[in-house]
Amino acid sequence: MNPTSSEPKWAVPTPLSTLRDISALGLGREEAVKLCQLLADNTREGVIFLDRQGQILMANATGSTLLGGSRQCLGKPLNNLLQAMSPDGYQCSVQESLFKRLCGGETCTVALSHGPADLYLIHSRQLNTKSAYAVAWLRKLNSPREAMLRAGGLDSLTGFAGRQSFENALSQAMERAQSGVSSGLLYIDLYHFKVVNESCGNDAGDELLKQVAGIFVSCLRGKDMLARLGSDEFGVLLSDCSLSGAQQMASRIVKKVESFRFRWSGQELAIGVSIGVVAINDEGESANQLLAAANASCNVAKKSGRNRIKVYHGDAKMKARQESMQWLSKIQKAIAEDRFVLYAQPIVETANLDRHHHSEVLLRMLDEEGDLVSPGQFIPAAEQFGLMEELDRLVLRKVLAFMSEQDSEQHYAVNVSGASLGDSKFCDYACKMLDKTGVNPHRIQFEITETAAISSRRAALEFMRELGDRGCKFFLDDFGRGQSSLAYLRDLPVHYIKIDGLFVKNMLRDAKDYAMVSTINHLAHVMGLQTVAEYVESEELRQALEELGVDFIQGYLVSRPEPLK
Repeated sequence: MNPTSSEPKWAVPTPLSTLRDISALGLGREEAVKLCQLLADNTREGVIFLDRQGQILMANATGSTLLGGSRQCLGKPLNNLLQAMSPDGYQCSVQESLFKRLCGGETCTVALSHGPADLYLIHSRQLNTKSAYAVAWLRKLNSPREAMLRAGGLDSLTGFAGRQSFENALSQAMERAQSGVSSGLLYIDLYHFKVVNESCGNDAGDELLKQVAGIFVSCLRGKDMLARLGSDEFGVLLSDCSLSGAQQMASRIVKKVESFRFRWSGQELAIGVSIGVVAINDEGESANQLLAAANASCNVAKKSGRNRIKVYHGDAKMKARQESMQWLSKIQKAIAEDRFVLYAQPIVETANLDRHHHSEVLLRMLDEEGDLVSPGQFIPAAEQFGLMEELDRLVLRKVLAFMSEQDSEQHYAVNVSGASLGDSKFCDYACKMLDKTGVNPHRIQFEITETAAISSRRAALEFMRELGDRGCKFFLDDFGRGQSSLAYLRDLPVHYIKIDGLFVKNMLRDAKDYAMVSTINHLAHVMGLQTVAEYVESEELRQALEELGVDFIQGYLVSRPEPLK
């Protein structure tokens, strides 16, 4: 720039797009300061000049505004004017000097009265004025979400918060709870994500997650926070919300999800959710403990069926945890002392109760006094503590040993848990036991729940093909309870469909249940499969099933479970 030019001395006719050292121009101190001020005033971002102690010497118009006005900022330490922000966009106390962090090359996300901003140094050499040390650049962000994105606190797929950001926000909510401001926590588990991923590919799975996240956020208030916590798990932080309010929000989400259908490549899938609800109050639990409690409640809801909500109550949960630990010890001791015994319940032709088809093998536990223990007492604990695979092996080993000593050609069906189905070693174990006992594989059958078959579809297919090649038969149990029945049934090499007893037992009183039984039975026959109706307890019910053409029945009308002998 020529100082003798007729143009105004400090006019800038075009936007600057290069960085250039101006010391060679020979400008005096005042001229250099004026030029710096002019350049700063002609940018939209805030520019701040700092001394060696981090105090503000000068700021352009935008910088002064963002910092609360020139009277508020000039001569003040930077740390006193700004607060650091956690990656989730919440203010937090400054643990380390902002100025020191800036000098270390860090870009800091800071809280302003107008919202979040990024602050970073663009020059950190000592200037000729000997009083100015650094020039900082203050760029206002549009939202806390943008702050999270810049700080790496967002989930890259859904665009909402990630787990670490969510835990930070929970900690902030717990601090506010100490002042009497309660919040709510929702832990949401999504049904059938694995099904979509395995059958339609990862692109479909990613699209499902994005659409579901959109459904969740459409139900929330502006001050609430949504985060993706795992592959198909989400968390919601409900700010300034009571426990009843959190329950209402969970119900709103369930209703919205129930009406949603995921469409991909001409297929349509109904999904579901399980939601655990926890109140964030002043009881002093950590963020990890809160998440664990919400996750546990979500799991309880999941076991109750799809689209269920379970509220966490601290005392009840502690009692349940203690009882579970007691059952863990009891189960392990019963295994060691061989106090698990087998029962069997016959399955007969619907039109002729005297024609016995096969028996389902049921596991029972004896307590130390020799009394029977209900499966509803020990099975949940076995599932929780990862003992189902051991129990499945125990059942298979015992029933094959029993069959190898019998002269009859009686057929038996054993249940396989989802845990064993997903373990390739269980398939190897079953083949080994068949070879060892010499039992004809045509006499043994396996019952797999629809939910387990769908959630572990690939493992189920491998299991069925391996043992099916040997001659074993397969039942798809509790059919109708899941949501993917029609779409995936044709891919599973099953031979029998067991219609969920919850539909069967009420079909004479509920037209919808009757229609479900009729539809499932018709579908199975069209596909060349035979059907079994569970929970048959009356002659009237048997006659209705016979009229529908159901092939077999099981229930107290035929026989109660009896010891295998």
